[in-house]
Amino acid sequence: LLVCYSRIYLGVHFFSDVLAGIFLGAFVVAALALAFGPGASKQKL
Repeated sequence: LLVCYSRIYLGVHFFSDVLAGIFLGAFVVAALALAFGPGASKQKL
């Protein structure tokens, strides 16, 4: 979270950029957790 604040403070990103990055990161983590988490299928390839 400190990195998010520093990006805005230094003027490198807008708040909307940081917010979009947080949501995108959360979506990727959730998708990977569903795909490869403990509840994922144990089917062999």
